[in-house]
Amino acid sequence: MSNAGSPVPRILRLLPRIAIGGALLGLLIARSGVDELRRTFASVAPEPLVGAFVLIVIGVAVSAIRWSAFLDALGAHRTYLYLTRLYWIGLFFNSFLPTGIGGDVFKAIRVRRTHEPMSPAFASVLLDRISGLVGLAAMGCVAAVDRIAVGDRSRAVVAALGLSVAVIIGCALLPLTPKVVRFVPWVGRVGAAHRALDAIRIGIRTPAVAGRGFAWGVVYQATVVAFHFALLEGLHLHVPLAALVCVVVVVTFASLLPITINGLGVREGIFIWTLAHYGISAHESVAMGLLVLGLLLAASAVGGIVYLVLGADAPPVESANA
Repeated sequence: MSNAGSPVPRILRLLPRIAIGGALLGLLIARSGVDELRRTFASVAPEPLVGAFVLIVIGVAVSAIRWSAFLDALGAHRTYLYLTRLYWIGLFFNSFLPTGIGGDVFKAIRVRRTHEPMSPAFASVLLDRISGLVGLAAMGCVAAVDRIAVGDRSRAVVAALGLSVAVIIGCALLPLTPKVVRFVPWVGRVGAAHRALDAIRIGIRTPAVAGRGFAWGVVYQATVVAFHFALLEGLHLHVPLAALVCVVVVVTFASLLPITINGLGVREGIFIWTLAHYGISAHESVAMGLLVLGLLLAASAVGGIVYLVLGADAPPVESANA
């Protein structure tokens, strides 16, 4: 009997990514200096860290509003509190159970009512993720142009501008996807894929929905930038705000690459690569990356508690409409 669907092979496939992330992080810590890193952490101010965690909470609340807009457009309204709960649980799945299900897929499965097709649920989650990336890319373009105007052509600024433009162009071409996918073997024959892509196109081509999603995407990314700004304050470091936006753009998109688990090692390396131009040392950049990771894991742990206490089932009012 084949065990291809069992969780053990999935975990085994993750081992190389875990090993690469651990090796990268270990190398960066060793090269930046353990003693310097220890002194940096000893000087961290706690108040900005509390503020950074509060910004994560605000970000989840904003994300639930954004997701709600796309669900409403696809005729799959859900209560705001339920979407917020699923968002917290999705954080937990993304951080602690990265076994091929993932938080996004989990949210799509749970938000779907019985007897409803999966395509609107999956489309809403994808549109939600896309709007956040477009919001970040828009901020990246503005910030990069601002920095170039004052003579800053650092690697962070140039990379942020290139990535942001590429993301915006890619998302602008999304409405053409249903036509192109017909020529892709296998995928073009799957009706569910067509339905999901059509649902995505509906969301993108509805101006009110797309505009609302983009606006809330920008608001969410503003909380992400403020989160990083708070951590810099906690480390007693200073980077121009527009430059910090560029750094966040590069770090965010680099962390999406499936090289390591949760961007481990990649995030810290990109911080070193981008922040050096602004006088931030290697051990300070590694400390920044570890603080980001630690707070995200703490927020994900909250999501696990929400899962244990409240579960992921829809409330009675949702189930009654199934």
